[in-house]
Amino acid sequence: MYAGGQSNEFINCVLYDPNNEMIYVTGNTTSSDFAPAANDHGFAYALDINGDWVWGKFFYNVSYAISDISGCSLSSSEETLVLFGMGNSQPIVLEVDPLDGEVISYISMEMVGTSDTNVPVFYTYDGAFKDDDDHRDGQAYFYLSFVMNDHLEILRILQEDEDGEPDIDWNFDYFEEQTKYKVPRFLREDMNDD
Repeated sequence: MYAGGQSNEFINCVLYDPNNEMIYVTGNTTSSDFAPAANDHGFAYALDINGDWVWGKFFYNVSYAISDISGCSLSSSEETLVLFGMGNSQPIVLEVDPLDGEVISYISMEMVGTSDTNVPVFYTYDGAFKDDDDHRDGQAYFYLSFVMNDHLEILRILQEDEDGEPDIDWNFDYFEEQTKYKVPRFLREDMNDD
């Protein structure tokens, strides 16, 4: 199996889905023969257990490309695929159908107070997880971690509030003057809930 083009592809996540017997691959491409242009585009594709192509997507918005898919995970119920990355130089999270790659939900994050003169710098890694059924309230939450302006950010987003919109439930900002920020490489469910 070969996937890619004549320039660069960077693989950020490879994930096996035992329920659907598929392998998901995500990353970034600058190949104009793998995405529509030679600038940064995030991509995701799925292979079956035999290595045969099932589906593939590059993600593009008319104005701003989703430049990178830096992380992927299955939701706690293992019914959806969660993709985490950058779009318009901001963290984004996509929830997609693992069988065909169709987008179910899309959330983009912007720092409060962002302006032409106050533009934060973000870095995303593989720090995303979706809990479909929180043990306290039964709600669905996304847990995300990324770097913003050299601060480690950890937040929880309620998938739908009473108006059907996503809502940041809580967030933490970590920064120590003496040390460089910690890189949020991944977030995973505590299967023992301890």
